Amino acid sequence: MGYSIIVAVIYCLPFIWALWSGIDVRNGKREHTNWKGPLLLFVVTAVVSVVVNSYLTFSYNLSFFLNSSSVVTVLITVGILGGLMGIINIITTMIARRKNWPKTMHNPKVIWIIFGSIAGSLLIFLLWFMPIGQKISYVVTLNNAVSAMEASTENDDISLVQVLSEADCVSRRCAPNYNNVFYVRNNLDQPKEVQVKIRALNNNEEEVKVIDSEIVELDPDDMKMVTTEETIKSGNIWEQYSFKTEERVAYYQYNFRHRDLE
Repeated sequence: MGYSIIVAVIYCLPFIWALWSGIDVRNGKREHTNWKGPLLLFVVTAVVSVVVNSYLTFSYNLSFFLNSSSVVTVLITVGILGGLMGIINIITTMIARRKNWPKTMHNPKVIWIIFGSIAGSLLIFLLWFMPIGQKISYVVTLNNAVSAMEASTENDDISLVQVLSEADCVSRRCAPNYNNVFYVRNNLDQPKEVQVKIRALNNNEEEVKVIDSEIVELDPDDMKMVTTEETIKSGNIWEQYSFKTEERVAYYQYNFRHRDLE
């Protein structure tokens, strides 16, 4: 979540710059809106995003683009928002014509341009820039899992580490669920089918949830994210989590079982 917010802020900088320049023109502080600076900044941001996305794709075998279901979801979301803005503009235009409002008060063409720019900018962000932030978060989580496994002093056949328990809610006013990500590793010298049972605990070491993982095939020293019945596999891999809880998971206990591959 944190990296997505950082990417969102960077993405908004050219628009904020252009808007600020427009306000200066309106206040008489400058004669023309500065488009070259914001446009150049946007181009630089886009080029850097392509480089970062390419690195993540080739280094971590991540998809370069969103999958089809995510694209459809984004298109529907932006389409609904764009439709609502269009209806508002149409209704406002009808009222303006009846009351003979001057164009300085309501200019439909300008409003269409503004609404179109908002919808287009949101579409680009949701289809391209936000996934990059999510991919960075995924890679950081993956690297944390590797580090935690290497630092572990356990000598069990199967190791489990928690690398994330993050609120799936930006606003503090809502009652968030927490996305929890666990990784499991096969420490044996033979491939195994592995299943773990996780007992998640809160800060007071009170039980929050007990859940069984799905059976996963692991090669020797192989490590994969724990998936359960709550894992949404149709989503992009960087959006997936092991399971949800109503409280942050601070501690955990686990049991495991494994067998040879059939």
